[in-house]
Amino acid sequence: MSMSTLGEQLASLHSQSTKHPGLLATTSRRTNDGIGRGITHSALHGHASGSKSKFDQLPSVLYDDPRTAADVPLTTLRENAEFSINYLRENIDDEFKSYLVLVRVSSIQSERGLLTEDENRALNRSIHKLLYLIGSALGESSNRSPTSIYTNCLHVLEYLLRRHDIHIENVHDLVVSTLPYHDTPLFGRILQLVNLAELSQWMFLRPYATPGCHLPNRTLLAKQAAKDNALTGVLCDLAASNKTKSSKGRSHVTSFACAVLVQALKIQSRKTGTCEEPTVRLLLPYVLQAIGSSHQKEFQAFGYIVTSAISDYVSFSSEIISKITT
Repeated sequence: MSMSTLGEQLASLHSQSTKHPGLLATTSRRTNDGIGRGITHSALHGHASGSKSKFDQLPSVLYDDPRTAADVPLTTLRENAEFSINYLRENIDDEFKSYLVLVRVSSIQSERGLLTEDENRALNRSIHKLLYLIGSALGESSNRSPTSIYTNCLHVLEYLLRRHDIHIENVHDLVVSTLPYHDTPLFGRILQLVNLAELSQWMFLRPYATPGCHLPNRTLLAKQAAKDNALTGVLCDLAASNKTKSSKGRSHVTSFACAVLVQALKIQSRKTGTCEEPTVRLLLPYVLQAIGSSHQKEFQAFGYIVTSAISDYVSFSSEIISKITT
């Protein structure tokens, strides 16, 4: 897909409809306004609405057909998620066991609306950490067999969607944790589930939320990062999330963040011949921390590679050079 914005796409659709004015143009505007607004959005009413059936609003990453997803009881989803977390704990990272509480039998009775503010904050912290763990584990396998790491990750996501409404309550974490897989059907499905229109940082992904369309490539992400330091910070945080220890799958996340950042710096430098100062100021604390992480070689390599990319366009002070080389 080209780099056209959603607005340009809408304008193109509008121009194509001029031969048949009236209902067609109105319907096109309504339909395309719904792109990237999530499964609960009503194109007719312009907001989340009960006009859609309960099947249409059912979130799923396991089933293409919402009615098929609806046939699977929540109790079965919970049992599958609990099994999958234990599987991932044994095969990927023992840290998964810390989040079994999210899929215990008691979680079926949990309703976000009945939780206190502190309880919701604690729940969101746990979901945040679990999603990032899943994001790392996904890098270990793309095999869709019933026993694969990938499929077990999907079982956990399925229960989090159905029970904890992560496509509504944890949109940023859901998008970020799956961003390294931006060119996969899973990420495309995530974009269809969430309301990107409410998060200005992710508005650029709205054109890619249409079922069957091309998925965003790495160059698109790099171009966005080159002009948006918020995304640059997200990529740095992704790499830094792997700074404490190595585990299966985390190298993919670190490599992804590094590749996008290096390409973004190159794109940014084409305009002025150098990197913008705010970008360099944002990157330096991360790369210095990474270079000092001798116990985590992948994160350390991230620091050296990004530092080298910066040095192609910026001259470091003697103080920075000293920190890099000592």
